[in-house]
Amino acid sequence: MKKFLILLLAAVFVVSSCSKKDVDDFEYGENITIRVGDVVSFEDGNNLKLVKAEDNRCCCFCDCFWQGYIALYFEARIDESDYEFEYDLHESFENPQPFEVYRLEVVGSDPDRDDVCNTIPVEDYKYTIVFNRL
Repeated sequence: MKKFLILLLAAVFVVSSCSKKDVDDFEYGENITIRVGDVVSFEDGNNLKLVKAEDNRCCCFCDCFWQGYIALYFEARIDESDYEFEYDLHESFENPQPFEVYRLEVVGSDPDRDDVCNTIPVEDYKYTIVFNRL
């Protein structure tokens, strides 16, 4: 019985140590998947929070004259300064950013442009971002 308990505790320890990354473990330049409300933190104290998302794409049963876009609203704490900014997922938008030596890119969304007829609330969409130090 004692050996069983020790083995059980060891198994719990191994499984818990293999869990996903802590929010402080992200590195600049890596792909990071986030949802509305998530905070991405880096070990130097910088962080990004996805505050809100809006899906302005054409609905699947509409006749549209353009494809629309997704707007993401971020709050950031970068080098001890606070920022709020919008990032639009559309190839014709430039997405100026308020900080000089960092660059945020949104490289993917789930659902993507070809799957806008689903019933997932925009708050449950997943976005893949890359945050780089220039």
